[in-house]
Amino acid sequence: MRATLVLILFLITTTAVFSAEYSSSKFIVAIDREFLPRLNIEKNVVATTGIPEIDSLNRRFGVSDIRLLIRRSATSPRWKRYNNIFVFVYEDSTDAQIVCNEYRKLLSVEFSHPSWLDRYCLTPDDPFFSSQWMHQNIQSEFAWGMTRGSRTVILAALDSGIDWDHPDIMGNIWVNPGE
Repeated sequence: MRATLVLILFLITTTAVFSAEYSSSKFIVAIDREFLPRLNIEKNVVATTGIPEIDSLNRRFGVSDIRLLIRRSATSPRWKRYNNIFVFVYEDSTDAQIVCNEYRKLLSVEFSHPSWLDRYCLTPDDPFFSSQWMHQNIQSEFAWGMTRGSRTVILAALDSGIDWDHPDIMGNIWVNPGE
């Protein structure tokens, strides 16, 4: 009995930890390259591609927008190999996995999968990090979640150390308005 309880608790916690999260309104579709010459994306109430089988599902699931996953792939030779991968935005309440399974069945679709959400934890281990107001002010934690940057980028927070609006200081400090 005790072993069963431990096993159940283990399964519940690992499932919660490793369960993947994805967007409830976006999914990724790679259109087969043979169909790219027929591709003509138009955005009305329902976004259309000019490929009837895809347009049918777009109407069914209320796809309102279609855009390249990597915008540079339309113009840059370096990124051209990704010019068949699109983000579809839909408004239906159907789960993204189910929607992707329907698109995956089409001959004109190479692959389809939900738009996975990434969670990063890149906050520095500096014990004084929470007292450095500028990181919250410039949203550096959010930026670190997107890219780690490089050693060539230098970030500086210039601060005079004076809160000009503080009631104790406002009437006791002279500011030269001409500067």
